[in-house]
Amino acid sequence: MIGTERYCGFVSVNPNKSSKSQSDVIYSEGLYFSVKLWLLLLGFALIFYITIWAALGNLPAMVATVLLIFIFVVFNFKTSTIRISDKNLKVGFANIEITHLGEIQPIADFSKFQRAEVVLDPAAYLHTKFWIKPAVKINLSDPKDPTPFWLFSTRDPVKLTAAILKAKE
Repeated sequence: MIGTERYCGFVSVNPNKSSKSQSDVIYSEGLYFSVKLWLLLLGFALIFYITIWAALGNLPAMVATVLLIFIFVVFNFKTSTIRISDKNLKVGFANIEITHLGEIQPIADFSKFQRAEVVLDPAAYLHTKFWIKPAVKINLSDPKDPTPFWLFSTRDPVKLTAAILKAKE
């Protein structure tokens, strides 16, 4: 990947966009677990180990705990990514052309965001992660798409908004 990379939640920005191709990634972000969530999951794994150990012994407890931690790691890296290229915005498994994006609203803290319109509109695409508080709401302007807006978590909504506006140029 071309550009500078900052591995705090894996944010990568390509400021030297030279060619207009489909594979040019302007912005990329992985929505990985936070340190607090990892500590909570490891505490859960310890409790899980003690529970299995008390009932079945040492070897089954070790096997079950290693399997549980493996599941945590796989789930962490299979959780969604956000990618913005010259032509597309990809959030998780959803993909949309940049030309269909309308108004963009960065949300500093999704837990304090008024969710009434989200609850009232089940056609919206939601991709929020409970361990990431900031989010972005993007209204769609595609007449063929019944989805009114996308609402998804991001660690840096201002930088993501700037990348989308840059891709729309």
